[in-house]
Amino acid sequence: YIIKPINIDEVLVLIREIQEKQHLKEENKRLYEEAQRELKERRQAEAARDESEKRYKTLFESAGDAIYIHYPDSTFIEVNNKACKLLGYSKEEFFKMTPYDIETTAGCKKIPNRIKCLLKSGHMFSKTMFLNKNGNTIPIELSSQVIDYDKKKAILTIARDITQREQLEKQLFLSQKMEAIGRISGGLAHDFNNMLTIIKCYSEAIIKELHPDDPLYNDIKEIQCAGENAALLTKQLLTYSKEQILNPEITSLNEIISSIKKMLKSLLGKKIELKIILDDDIMELL
Repeated sequence: YIIKPINIDEVLVLIREIQEKQHLKEENKRLYEEAQRELKERRQAEAARDESEKRYKTLFESAGDAIYIHYPDSTFIEVNNKACKLLGYSKEEFFKMTPYDIETTAGCKKIPNRIKCLLKSGHMFSKTMFLNKNGNTIPIELSSQVIDYDKKKAILTIARDITQREQLEKQLFLSQKMEAIGRISGGLAHDFNNMLTIIKCYSEAIIKELHPDDPLYNDIKEIQCAGENAALLTKQLLTYSKEQILNPEITSLNEIISSIKKMLKSLLGKKIELKIILDDDIMELL
């Protein structure tokens, strides 16, 4: 109800106040909804960040290689469990150390140049030797790259223990070396076998012409025996070089020892007395 008479100016002022209050109410509602939306987005972003950090932490700590982060001229700022296990230090000890404390003397000399090249290129691979808490050396392959950490340049390094790999490489090298020796010995054995064939043939021919009582008979017999032993050695070399199939035979140790008795006596000389005691019950070998 409007009580007459009315003042038109007062009515306009009243209407204007009501409109301003309504506008203020709507603006407050809009600001509230916007604040709620921003709060929700912030909480979602924080949750996503926490999840990302948790995932990163899990990957960082469960990695099979040692991982650490440090500033170029400072101590370690992050280190995973594998690094602690590999070098024997706790995380608290690590955070008081620098890369110079975990490398050998030779490796420490290369660190300044390595960091300089790394900061220039952004990433690099290298090899070094770690020195663990017990003083043992560990061959290491490093993969390093420059990252941003707390708005500063830092170095993230993945250090892989290559002890087992180097052992396998040494075994492979030895295997290849032995294979090469086998090939060489096989070639030499063939040439040696050809010469032995001549020696054996001539010694057999001479023995046939000599009487057992002839003074030269035993000497030629020794030559023949030595040729047979040399032929056996050649056969072993060919077997080792895989150029001849191994054909095991039953062998008497007493016969082998008796056959080389005279040769051993001549090698040892007259000042050394050689006594050979054979066991009649010894088993034959294959």
